[in-house]
Amino acid sequence: MSQRSTVPPRHETRYVFFLYPLAVVTALVTLARGSGVLLRAASGEKWTRAAVAAAAGLAGFALTEEFQPYHLLNVDSEAIHFRVGIKRAFASHLNARSNVRAAAQWLAENATESDTVINSYQSLDFYYPHINYFYMASTDRRFSGWSCRGGTVERWGNTPLLYTVPALQAQFTSGNRVFYVLERGNLEKMLPELQRWQPNVVWTQNGIAIVAFANAT
Repeated sequence: MSQRSTVPPRHETRYVFFLYPLAVVTALVTLARGSGVLLRAASGEKWTRAAVAAAAGLAGFALTEEFQPYHLLNVDSEAIHFRVGIKRAFASHLNARSNVRAAAQWLAENATESDTVINSYQSLDFYYPHINYFYMASTDRRFSGWSCRGGTVERWGNTPLLYTVPALQAQFTSGNRVFYVLERGNLEKMLPELQRWQPNVVWTQNGIAIVAFANAT
């Protein structure tokens, strides 16, 4: 059975999230009315209906998977921000985040002006301006929205755009060292196309990979 059929995607979560407050209000009103009936039937009433409903609601909430005190106390930590170590079912409800700044820092420390940097990861240009080309296949469903000037420029970073595998491969014939930044999930798809130039994965983190081609000739 595929992951899609067993784990709700984040897009589904986004559209039903606004029903969550309604469910909470409905549950609390039900508890308030139920506790009121019980307290009136009991002798020596010491708690108000609202207090009992609130206590019951908090107790019930503490038993659900929504009760995440560690997440709240560490919401500004790197592990929480980049979804490190969380369960797959829980992560599927969240928008994935990658440490693009860390990839840019690696390039700043290791790439030189004579190197060619090819990017396929959106927003890298915000952190690292020295990108020579952006690669996106013309068959990608996002291509029409990301390409400008007849498919020659990438929209968001205003970077020269490569949209075919031969055009990408042509950048490896210059003799320069090449760094290619892409989504880690696309490594298996792209590396066979570039095997001739001896690809070496030199950095990976949070869904981003940097591949070096030292023998780009």
